[in-house]
Amino acid sequence: MAAVSEGARNDLYNGLSEVLGRERAETLMSYLPRYDPAAVATHSDIDELRREIAGLRAELKGEIAEMRTVTSSQAAALLSLQRTLITGFIAMFAAMAGIFVAVL
Repeated sequence: MAAVSEGARNDLYNGLSEVLGRERAETLMSYLPRYDPAAVATHSDIDELRREIAGLRAELKGEIAEMRTVTSSQAAALLSLQRTLITGFIAMFAAMAGIFVAVL
């Protein structure tokens, strides 16, 4: 669809005003937005956006991989801490059982 010039818009408004009246012509023209060439995306705009999206996608994949690595090492550290705590509790209960048996 070709852009409508201001002259053509004005001509349309004048014709509508003659047929419909000024108020109705203004109402109808309000539904026909002006063409703003600066608001139209070009092929180069779209290509640039695609490159930015590809870069963001690669960056996101890298961050996800890094988070998986951190999460895995944190899980391993937690398991190690859990084993240490369990071993300590067992030793503590064994010592308490020994004291209890000694007291009886």
